[in-house]
This record gives sequence, structure tokens and C-alpha cells, in this order.
Amino acid sequence: MDFIDSYKELFGVRRFAARAKLKPGTVVQFTYDNEQKYAMILNPEWEGKLHALSLKSLSPDGLKNLLRELSEEDNADAIYAKYKTSAYTETRPYRTYTLDKVRSLREIYLKTSRSATGELKTYSSVREFSSSELANEIGEYFENEYTLARFPNLASNALELSGMLSNASHRVLNKSELSLLENSDVGDVLRSNNPLKTAKKVAQQNDRDINRILAAIESNTALPMPIVIKHEGGYYLMAGNTRLCSMAGLGYTMPVKMLTYKKPESTYKIYGD
Repeated sequence: MDFIDSYKELFGVRRFAARAKLKPGTVVQFTYDNEQKYAMILNPEWEGKLHALSLKSLSPDGLKNLLRELSEEDNADAIYAKYKTSAYTETRPYRTYTLDKVRSLREIYLKTSRSATGELKTYSSVREFSSSELANEIGEYFENEYTLARFPNLASNALELSGMLSNASHRVLNKSELSLLENSDVGDVLRSNNPLKTAKKVAQQNDRDINRILAAIESNTALPMPIVIKHEGGYYLMAGNTRLCSMAGLGYTMPVKMLTYKKPESTYKIYGD
């Protein structure tokens, strides 16, 4: 039986990862000398090598203890300081891998993390947009060059989009759908070992006031719904990133307004002789 299949209760989804984005504490899978390796990163790049703890070298109890500890600590420097010694166990799991030989690198998300346990609670206290909020949300389409280019002709003008939002269906995205939501940081929040801390960091990076939303959630204040565009490849967040990240940080999800986008069919002209 494959290593990861032997520990299905511990390991979640796997995604291809860029080496530059790895940090101490990241659990990865990769191919090395035609063998599958599973490791916890200590240093993603030092003198041309990836430094890590080999998970296969740990006993079942040692592996479970390590992953549980990782779920309770998200500070990369603290993780490196704690595990850099090769005397972590008698089996000496410390390994170095020549970077040029590392292939098919994937990050493995842990089911043991606090963000991955249990289902998200649904925050049901929602309301319609105020007139000023509606104007801002419509601007998220017409004034956002990326969204406008990604979904051309979703609506021809503000009045049409306003009507679409008024008639939009409401949908609660599950954790899996949220983790794959495009144009949103909510997936990073859900995969974090400390969702609330990550949500606050995301809000700060985006220059958003998360404390106001967190306070509203704590007091069960009605909030306007985020806007999601459903397209042939999945879901794309048009507006409401801070709300969704704040919800995820506290273990919640919430209904969204769902717009459906159908890609226009190409038009070909046929010319006769």
C-alpha cells in the first residue's frame, strides 16, 4: 500500500507547488531518483538542496505527533528551530535532496490542522445591499479590468447587472468549493493552521478593515452576501473577499449571490466564391 494511502486519516488534498512558495513546516510529496518521497520542509533551498524530515523514517506515532504539532504552529522560524536537529528521533529523519533532481513537487494539506477539521457553520444572518453597497459591488465588475476581461458581456450596463443581482439565486459554497474559489484568498485561510491569523493578514495586505466584519459576525449582525460567478471551469469571486475570509477565519461560510456566465459562442462568417 502506498505511504499516503496508509495514512488517509492524516493527509488531505495534494496540489502542485512552486518551490519558491514553500516554507518550514510545509508537508510535501515529490519524485526523487524515480522514487516517491514524503517530507516536512525545513529549508526549501540551501546550497542547492532541499532540507527536510523524511516522513517515511518516522514511526506511526512519531508521524502523528509531528503532524499534530504542525497543526498547532504556523510560525516558520519556530518550526525550523524546533526540528532542524537530526536527533529528532533515533531513526535520523533529516534528509537533503539535490534540487535539480526534485520532480513533481506537491504540497500536501493536513486533515489534522484546525482549519480542516469539521464542517464550516453557515452564517445565515444576511441581507440585500444598500444602494451605496450595490454601486460598489457593480463597480467590482465594470471597474475591474481583470474581471471585465475574464467575463466579457456578463452585463452590458450597471442597470442590467443590478437586475441580475436582485434576481440572483443564493447558494452556500462548501469547504471544497471555497478552497478552489478563484480570485479569492479564502482557500489560503481554510488551508492555514491558524485561519483567523491568516484572514487578518490577508485583510491587512489588501488594506481592508476586518475587525468591523469580525465584530459583526460575533454579534450576528446581518451582512450583505458576496457575489460569485459560476462559469464552465468553476467559481470566481466577483466581490466579498474580506467577508468570506473573515467567515472562514471564524469557522463559518455564508450564502453568496450566484451569477452564471456562459462563454459566448464564436461567430464565423462563411464567404461564397
